[in-house]
Amino acid sequence: MKQQHLIFILFVIFSCSLEKEIEIDLPDFENGYVVEAYLQPNQSFEMLITRTYPFYEVFDSNLFKVENINELLVNNVEGILKVNGTSYVIDNKLIFKPDNFVIHNYTTSNNITFKEGDTISIELTFEDGTEIEAHTYIPSITPIDSVVLICNEENIGRELTYITTDSTSVQYYRRIIGKRNESKTYTFQDFPFDNDLSDGGKMVFGSGYDYYPKDTLYSRIIHITEDYYLFLQSVNGNISANIQPLSQPGKIYSNVNGSDKVTGIFTGLAKSEVVKIISEK
Repeated sequence: MKQQHLIFILFVIFSCSLEKEIEIDLPDFENGYVVEAYLQPNQSFEMLITRTYPFYEVFDSNLFKVENINELLVNNVEGILKVNGTSYVIDNKLIFKPDNFVIHNYTTSNNITFKEGDTISIELTFEDGTEIEAHTYIPSITPIDSVVLICNEENIGRELTYITTDSTSVQYYRRIIGKRNESKTYTFQDFPFDNDLSDGGKMVFGSGYDYYPKDTLYSRIIHITEDYYLFLQSVNGNISANIQPLSQPGKIYSNVNGSDKVTGIFTGLAKSEVVKIISEK
């Protein structure tokens, strides 16, 4: 069984260097493709399609140069984007945002921006004739009720984030908490969860004593689809398996359908964020 090196850039969502490079052992995945699209309210359509690398071809992101990007990207894919039943042609166009190293290679020429509740699908045809399709929707934004900072005697703080979810249905989320200071960004928590254990829909999350005066605290709650929840769960499971020498990597969940040569995640999400600068007392 040949091992493959699969890169999920996970560029999406945020503009504060929260990209992840994930190395996953996959069975016999010759000349495969990875499709990634993370669609948000009030944003346009952008998608990344890359190729898989054999395990023996080490992809070193520290040595990556923009001029070598075509070694990673898959071009000349034809496709249709459907938003609430209306079709748009997908264009092969490179988009590079150097401030946060965000890369896409597909968009549309139409001025499309998504909104909560939109139903979205894609149909893609690759140069070798491979065809795939994927479906998603844009979840509603779940506002953060409050973020409370609790300081100890040394004026070092911990945070509590409160949210209210819809207790009548299972909803899926991603929590990210961290801080920025002196041009550095730290992430303390990043995990998916559902509201199954909520108290009448209400939930609270807390951090350790990680916040010092002049730090900028950020707390994010992202309402995600079940597909994205399952994808994140499978990615986290594979990361744990790579750390544990006796564990076997599992299959990465994908909602891209139509061919075993193509994997990935095509999903909507809706972010709520609170940012606070820790004051000196």
